[in-house]
Amino acid sequence: MIRSIVSLAGHRLRGRAGATLILVAAVAAATTVSGVIGALGTAAADAAVQDALAGLDPAERSLQVTGYEFSGETAASVDDTALAAFGPAAEVAAAPERGLILRRVRDGTIPYDLQLVAVDEAERWLELVEGRAPARCDGIACEAVLLSNAAAPADLPATVHIGALEVRVVGQARLSSSVPLGHLDERGPSHAGLDTDHPTTAAEVPPALLLVDGVRAAASAAGVAAIGRTYLWTAPLHAELIHPWSVATLTGPLADARRLLADRAPTLTMAAPTQAIDDQLARAAVNGGRLLLVGSLGVSILVAFAAYAALLGRRDLALELERVTAAGGDRRARFLLAILEIAVPTVAGGFLGWLVGALLTAAVAPLPDAGAAATIARLGLDPRAALIAVAVTA
Repeated sequence: MIRSIVSLAGHRLRGRAGATLILVAAVAAATTVSGVIGALGTAAADAAVQDALAGLDPAERSLQVTGYEFSGETAASVDDTALAAFGPAAEVAAAPERGLILRRVRDGTIPYDLQLVAVDEAERWLELVEGRAPARCDGIACEAVLLSNAAAPADLPATVHIGALEVRVVGQARLSSSVPLGHLDERGPSHAGLDTDHPTTAAEVPPALLLVDGVRAAASAAGVAAIGRTYLWTAPLHAELIHPWSVATLTGPLADARRLLADRAPTLTMAAPTQAIDDQLARAAVNGGRLLLVGSLGVSILVAFAAYAALLGRRDLALELERVTAAGGDRRARFLLAILEIAVPTVAGGFLGWLVGALLTAAVAPLPDAGAAATIARLGLDPRAALIAVAVTA
């Protein structure tokens, strides 16, 4: 009986080829429009996220662990914990870069503060003005460069003391990136002014920033063990891996890293550009809703046309069901015939509409650095677009 019903449904669809094709075309058109609308919304959200990340400062476009410690007694363990926290995010971020900023101190022979900062492989982060880059610090005596946009002050000795640590100045430079130390005050101690974060009428003199090479050695140096310091670990994000459909690859590891820090080193915190991403996704959701609202009129017309095409054969189907009953067909046979006559053109139209929509999306909204196949695989199978298409087909 089932084979007979399937054969009968096929015969009827072929016999009503015109009405069947109208129904297939209407469903396909509605599915294409709705699928393209969903895919365009996803592509626009992806572009917005990428633009937002590209517009951030390099340090802000990173995972960054920071924390303040009052001494260097726990320098090694704090460093180990911070580095471990980046483990869950290894797939979406580069290896972390260390940074160290000691609290300002005074050398009694100099009329302004000295502030020691440290990075690893200093040459990568410096634009030399004069002299040379510092050699690797051994924690006992270190070489440094003065970070200053202005000329070096004449009263800065060639050798100074940060706490009990001897530091020899071998050059002058500027930082070339906000990674890994952020934005430091590089005006230099020769430029006093009122650029300060607290009310004052006295001229503020910026510190002489002295950069040494070797964070762990400088942090563990006995000569500066009693000086408070801020630690920084910065891992630039692989922004090209962050998309609306893959945000979980960032938020999941970020949550794991924060839990690890909370358990092992509560004084450390991890920051990430999730707010910028969330803001763009929220705007994209609003814009996508507006786009869907605009396109819904066309979809409604196409759906109505499909419904009309389906009604053309309704009376004929009712008569055919009566004939099936007269021939001894039971309720399941009648149900199967009705389902086949509705489902075959609907599913065919839905698949055709999805295929056309995927090809159109690849042509009008290709993903950056992705070919047509990758765009179709991502946007054509986007859950949001697929849900809209299924809803239209249903």
